[in-house]
Amino acid sequence: MEGETFADFFKRNEKRVHYHIHDLDILDDRNEYYVAGVYALWKWWKIDQVSEGSIGLDADSMIRILLMELYERK
Repeated sequence: MEGETFADFFKRNEKRVHYHIHDLDILDDRNEYYVAGVYALWKWWKIDQVSEGSIGLDADSMIRILLMELYERK
Protein backbone atom coordinates (compact mmCIF):
# COMPACT_ATOMS: atom_id res chain seq x y z
CA MET A 1 0.00 0.00 0.00
CA GLU A 2 2.98 2.30 0.19
CA GLY A 3 2.53 5.24 -2.15
CA GLU A 4 -1.13 4.43 -2.77
CA THR A 5 -3.49 7.40 -2.75
CA PHE A 6 -6.47 7.44 -0.45
CA ALA A 7 -8.76 7.64 -3.49
CA ASP A 8 -7.43 4.31 -4.79
CA PHE A 9 -7.59 2.73 -1.35
CA PHE A 10 -11.14 4.01 -0.88
CA LYS A 11 -12.33 2.66 -4.24
CA ARG A 12 -11.11 -0.81 -3.24
CA ASN A 13 -12.58 -0.68 0.27
CA GLU A 14 -15.80 1.38 0.12
CA LYS A 15 -17.97 -1.75 0.21
CA ARG A 16 -16.52 -2.59 3.63
CA VAL A 17 -18.29 0.44 5.09
CA HIS A 18 -21.63 -0.59 3.60
CA TYR A 19 -21.10 -4.18 4.77
CA HIS A 20 -20.52 -3.19 8.41
CA ILE A 21 -23.48 -0.78 8.47
CA HIS A 22 -25.70 -3.57 7.16
CA ASP A 23 -24.14 -6.24 9.41
CA LEU A 24 -24.72 -4.09 12.50
CA ASP A 25 -28.32 -3.56 11.32
CA ILE A 26 -28.00 0.22 11.47
CA LEU A 27 -30.54 2.44 9.76
CA ASP A 28 -28.51 5.24 8.19
CA ASP A 29 -31.04 7.68 6.72
CA ARG A 30 -28.79 10.71 7.12
CA ASN A 31 -25.52 8.94 6.10
CA GLU A 32 -23.93 9.66 9.48
CA TYR A 33 -22.64 6.12 9.79
CA TYR A 34 -21.38 6.06 6.23
CA VAL A 35 -19.37 9.23 6.87
CA ALA A 36 -18.00 7.70 10.10
CA GLY A 37 -17.03 4.60 8.13
CA VAL A 38 -15.24 6.65 5.49
CA TYR A 39 -13.43 8.50 8.28
CA ALA A 40 -12.41 5.14 9.79
CA LEU A 41 -10.99 4.05 6.43
CA TRP A 42 -9.09 7.33 6.08
CA LYS A 43 -7.78 7.08 9.62
CA TRP A 44 -6.59 3.51 9.08
CA TRP A 45 -4.99 4.43 5.72
CA LYS A 46 -3.23 7.43 7.27
CA ILE A 47 -1.86 5.39 10.19
CA ASP A 48 -0.73 2.65 7.80
CA GLN A 49 1.13 5.20 5.63
CA VAL A 50 3.35 6.33 8.51
CA SER A 51 3.60 2.97 10.27
CA GLU A 52 6.84 1.02 9.95
CA GLY A 53 5.26 -2.28 10.91
CA SER A 54 1.89 -3.68 11.77
CA ILE A 55 -0.52 -1.22 13.34
CA GLY A 56 -2.24 -4.01 15.26
CA LEU A 57 -5.67 -3.29 13.80
CA ASP A 58 -7.15 -4.03 10.42
CA ALA A 59 -9.43 -1.73 8.42
CA ASP A 60 -12.53 -3.81 9.22
CA SER A 61 -11.92 -3.53 12.95
CA MET A 62 -11.35 0.21 12.71
CA ILE A 63 -14.63 0.69 10.80
CA ARG A 64 -16.62 -1.53 13.15
CA ILE A 65 -15.26 0.09 16.31
CA LEU A 66 -16.03 3.62 15.11
CA LEU A 67 -19.53 2.64 13.95
CA MET A 68 -20.33 0.96 17.27
CA GLU A 69 -19.03 3.96 19.22
CA LEU A 70 -21.25 6.28 17.18
CA TYR A 71 -24.23 3.97 17.64
CA GLU A 72 -23.73 3.86 21.41
CA ARG A 73 -23.55 7.66 21.61
CA LYS A 74 -26.90 8.02 19.80
